[in-house]
Amino acid sequence: MLSASRCLLWLGRSQRRRLGVSLFVDHHELQAGKYYRLAIQCDGTDSFAVGGAEFFRNMWINKIEIEDVVIAPLGLDSISFDGEGEAEISFIPIRPGTFTLRIPGTTGETQDISMTPALAGEVAGFNLAVGGTQGSGGPTLAVSLDAFVRPEEAAEVCATIALIFRDHGPREARSRARLAFLIEDRGAGWMRDELVARLKRPLPAAGRDARVTTTTDHVGIFRRD
Repeated sequence: MLSASRCLLWLGRSQRRRLGVSLFVDHHELQAGKYYRLAIQCDGTDSFAVGGAEFFRNMWINKIEIEDVVIAPLGLDSISFDGEGEAEISFIPIRPGTFTLRIPGTTGETQDISMTPALAGEVAGFNLAVGGTQGSGGPTLAVSLDAFVRPEEAAEVCATIALIFRDHGPREARSRARLAFLIEDRGAGWMRDELVARLKRPLPAAGRDARVTTTTDHVGIFRRD
């Protein structure tokens, strides 16, 4: 239970298709009445939006800076990127609660590296897929590598995939500098073999999908226990 002076800004781990993927990979507890700044960057390879109606309703938004433009918003519930750039949100939490910022219309499978909740027997972890995109041409879902990753292995696996892309990824054009095009050229089998070789250990087969189909929107009136 959060105290009256605390709110929780939730920025990760959601895989619900309708709501969209959360912006970051962790949650942050914020002190009500304190001043915060949140910078969001887009590298320009895809267009996307950041939505969070509950977040914007329960924060006092001082201003939003987009490049050299300062906006004093009223009734804001999302911001959109059509190209490369950075937006900085300056805000003060004014109400306790759990608030989420998401990228609408996306799932874990539209990211370069997708790790979705899974169970291998009784062991909780993630199923691994790579090569997703979310852009103006519509989403491309990541391709499964038929691999199960334990939570303590996730950072190493992601870093190794990034190094594989560094060494083998396309560089001819910025628009093709994505894992999706490397997978298109080399295939998921090649990526799995390269990943295993660099990790110097086998990867177990994918586990049972542990995602749920229910949502937990806090919109409307609900009884508090």
